[in-house]
Amino acid sequence: MADHSYSIVLKETREMFVKPPHSVVAENLAAPTHQPTQQGIQHLQAQSAAIRNDTPPEKPPSTTSRITGTDKDIQTAQRLVVAEPSNARAWRELASQYQAVGESDKAIRAYQEALRLEPSDVETLEKLGALYAKTGQKENVRKTWASIEIVDKAKADAFFNTYILP
Repeated sequence: MADHSYSIVLKETREMFVKPPHSVVAENLAAPTHQPTQQGIQHLQAQSAAIRNDTPPEKPPSTTSRITGTDKDIQTAQRLVVAEPSNARAWRELASQYQAVGESDKAIRAYQEALRLEPSDVETLEKLGALYAKTGQKENVRKTWASIEIVDKAKADAFFNTYILP
């Protein structure tokens, strides 16, 4: 689906995807603007484990960081993608975070990467199709509908009635 699967990160973090994950973690931990605490490191490890085990992550520790809640959520999702680039759920989370702040193009690319990893995930197809509809990409809405129809006829009918018929 996506030709450039790792091109969805913010400009500042784009280089993270061309470096080995261990060097990215080391750089993030050594960043002068952010001094991680043991509690913060444990929280990131718990979130990563939660995604692998499909269990809800624990509540993040409170910090006095200058990063807003949404920016912090995007950064956390980016770190999870860096740590586990073949984890479709991590890509879906990153897409959701981008979508929450109105970064539709980045969200689309993240959903595309999740679908590259799990092509028959109807929920991701529906979210991507809805985002295509929101951004006026009618041809992509139709292609997404066709993909949903292959996997789940009933959901394809509902998708058609919501996004194509009107």
